[in-house]
Amino acid sequence: MAGFNPESGTLTWKAEGVPISFPEGLETVNRADLSLRFSDGRGLLRGTVSMDEGTYKRDVDIDNLIALISEAGESWLNDEGEESDGIKGQWLGLDIGMETVAPLLVDIKLMRGTATGSLHLRGSAAQPVLSGRLEILEGSIEYRGHSFEVTNGSVGFFNSKRIEPNFDFEGRTEVTGFDREGQVRDYTVELLAVGVPDKFRLDLVSSPALSEGDIVSLLTWGAVGEQGFASRSGLSAAEATLLLTRELRGKLETEVERVTGFDRFVINPAAVSSTGKRTTRIQVDKKLSEKVYLTYSTPILTDEEQEVVVKYRISNTFSLVGEQRGEEDYGLDLDFQFEIP
Repeated sequence: MAGFNPESGTLTWKAEGVPISFPEGLETVNRADLSLRFSDGRGLLRGTVSMDEGTYKRDVDIDNLIALISEAGESWLNDEGEESDGIKGQWLGLDIGMETVAPLLVDIKLMRGTATGSLHLRGSAAQPVLSGRLEILEGSIEYRGHSFEVTNGSVGFFNSKRIEPNFDFEGRTEVTGFDREGQVRDYTVELLAVGVPDKFRLDLVSSPALSEGDIVSLLTWGAVGEQGFASRSGLSAAEATLLLTRELRGKLETEVERVTGFDRFVINPAAVSSTGKRTTRIQVDKKLSEKVYLTYSTPILTDEEQEVVVKYRISNTFSLVGEQRGEEDYGLDLDFQFEIP
């Protein structure tokens, strides 16, 4: 719209079922009720946009996440910290409310789940400002072959001068591994990801408490401290290959998910069984309905038993979990989750 500078007038636009593919990976179907008003050579675009359907899908893992969001932040500002568009579009003001009518489906490999919320676009076309928050209703974060259930997640926009996402995610998983004495123990590991693109932090904490280095060793090798290094000598050639070709393994997992329709397909070459044996396992996850989730895990290269877990989410706090290990071991648990503010 270069050179477009009308003196006065009003345009209105109402539409339904409008497909929008922007930014990369985001596909939405929207309803819009907008008006564009001109006065004294300036314009104001205002109204509402409601997202009836939406899917955000990209191949993002924990290793390239920080680089990705940093690049996004740099794209909004140039090296001097000024708007890259200069004065272009300064004549057009913005006042647009945006909301999700149906939850947005998020599938970025790093995280899968649903999100909802409302945003407000203000400022000008040359210097837009976004405010509001998107909340993660449910989902999981994938890190080092483990699935962290999201206990709290949001992306907020609070900067009054530019578009700047503020991430706040918490995830939790249960891990069985060897402690420093070589004994099998159960650990609860929490992943915390917070901050804006230029000040982003990723922390790991556990119960029982471990250093962050020990937690990474536990997630990667299934053992803590020196046990993590000592356990490497027991790896078969096939297991070592799977560990050393992490990038190839990630591509294989993504392709199997695409072909089979599984929500998650993971090769974990450093799993530790309930009997304390190291094993390589293949795990597949499938969301059968809005409340029912199925996980199937089977070993390769060993004779360990297969595992089947069916989880029925009663509410955000309670879940009913049924498990089968082998042919004769069955279990039924009530999973209760709460947060202390």
